[in-house]
Amino acid sequence: MTKATEIRESGECLQGVRLERAAAGGTASKQSQETYKYARLRCGKGKALANGSKSQYVSVKDIPHFEAAIARGKKLTKLEKQISQVQAKLK
Repeated sequence: MTKATEIRESGECLQGVRLERAAAGGTASKQSQETYKYARLRCGKGKALANGSKSQYVSVKDIPHFEAAIARGKKLTKLEKQISQVQAKLK
C-alpha cells in the first residue's frame, strides 16, 4: 500500500483516460497535417472527466504534464488491482 500512496503523492493521477493527439486536417498543407496542433483527454464509455464532460482540450505545452499523470494513473490502477487480488486470496 505504500507504493500506491507514493504514486498518489507524486502528482496528479488520471485513471481511465487516454490522450489523443490531433493535427490539422482537410485541405491543410502536408507539413501541418504531420505536426500536432493540440490534444484532448478522452474517457471510456460510461465515465466522465473531473469537469463532467467526456473530453477535454489540452494545449501542446501541457501534453507532457498530462502524459505523466496518465502514466501515474496506469501504475496506480495496476497496483490497486494487485492489492485487491491479494486481499481476495487472504479471504
